[in-house]
Amino acid sequence: MPRSRIPRVQHRQQATLAKAKKVYIGLEPTKYIFLLFKFFIPITRMKKLLFLLTTLLLTSCSNNVETNATVGEWYRGDLMGKSFKLGEQKNIELIKKAGQYYNDMDAENLVSFFEEDAKIYSYQGAELTADLELYESYFASLDSLVWTPHGMSTQTLEDNSIAVVSVPSTIQLYPKDSETEESYLFERFWIVDGKISTIVQYRREFPTNYDEILLLD
Repeated sequence: MPRSRIPRVQHRQQATLAKAKKVYIGLEPTKYIFLLFKFFIPITRMKKLLFLLTTLLLTSCSNNVETNATVGEWYRGDLMGKSFKLGEQKNIELIKKAGQYYNDMDAENLVSFFEEDAKIYSYQGAELTADLELYESYFASLDSLVWTPHGMSTQTLEDNSIAVVSVPSTIQLYPKDSETEESYLFERFWIVDGKISTIVQYRREFPTNYDEILLLD
């Protein structure tokens, strides 16, 4: 730049700054800062800022792609050879709502979360049909119950046809005609088209010769 233009440019910047201060004095600090950025951030700095924002956006998109990657493999039955990917929060919310009705011993609302021919494979080895009759009879035998999940995780089959929610929990049953029962459960809820199609249960007794280890629950 010729030397003769430097004072002229400096004078123009000073005049612009004075005008901005005069016109925009009294504005909120955030608006004032924005105007200063608008008038005075060099072009090179703006390019660096745009480059940084673009990099962050591309990194975010890359992370989203990674969450759709499939892992694991099923070894038996109709699902043999298929793998899973990270599931959706809506499946967790479905089991949470069903669990609330279960704790309330509300059979009618509870079965609304199940498919018509949904099955329960209990820890006792029985196959049960999860219908209104089953839950009404079950709840009628209890004074109350408390099902306490320790956590929930979810996976979805690679073709999105089936979701699975895995739940370790503590179950406390208070029967009308017998002693209180307490144990740990591990249950897998299989979900198809927004409805529970299958529950598979596993059971572990409370500790007898060691203190409770939260990592193992």
